[in-house]
Amino acid sequence: MTFWAPVSPGTMFKNIFELSPGYMLVAQRGNISTHRYWDWSFPLQNDFRSGSESQLRDELLDLLIDATKIRLRADVPVGAYLSGGLDSSSLVSLIHHFSDAPLRTFSIGFDSKSFDEIEHQKQMIEQINANNSHLICHDRDIAEHCEETIWHTESPVLRTAPVPMKLLSNLVRSKEYKVVLTGEGTDEVLGGYDIFKESKLRQFWAKQPTSVTRPRLLKRLYPYLDLSPCRAQTYLQNFYGVNLNEPDK
Repeated sequence: MTFWAPVSPGTMFKNIFELSPGYMLVAQRGNISTHRYWDWSFPLQNDFRSGSESQLRDELLDLLIDATKIRLRADVPVGAYLSGGLDSSSLVSLIHHFSDAPLRTFSIGFDSKSFDEIEHQKQMIEQINANNSHLICHDRDIAEHCEETIWHTESPVLRTAPVPMKLLSNLVRSKEYKVVLTGEGTDEVLGGYDIFKESKLRQFWAKQPTSVTRPRLLKRLYPYLDLSPCRAQTYLQNFYGVNLNEPDK
């Protein structure tokens, strides 16, 4: 499979289609039609918002505050996920500083230290005095709940991350909360994942494709690559240099 999920509106099931993001389905008098009601607006090359760094920063903050306040309007109590990362920590900070909503948070930890962020969660909880509930996810929990998670997703699962998220959702429901805010998607908008930084490095490298120093920047991005200096150069050139003449693809 080329992507992490079927490309909308396709699904893994024959003759079953999903409603694509930003679309609505209208069923009227026996007829069904779909209409796009929203779309992401991407700027053209070099067509960016004008203003100083401080002006753009303040504008972004105002938008984040407004978006958070809007999503706190509900007829039921609203909670928030708190992973300890920048996205969820920023979200609960906005709730804490710019709203009167009670701060109810939910966290998950892991027995594997390479994934666990409990210490970061504790620091944030103490900082904002949140009423937090948490659970610990063990390897056996992922194995035991994987099949059930796939059944609920009704879609291929490329990695196991949805399993602990389902367990966290179970915790939220057990506390009689039906709505939570989450920082999911922030990295895609603000370029937080390494893969987005990788794209910027490839664009930089593509300006001098014969350079032997520019691809080494990828080694700084992925320092955990266990490669000798000689092997690293060959690997970076052969793997990340594919289609370097079209770095945006």
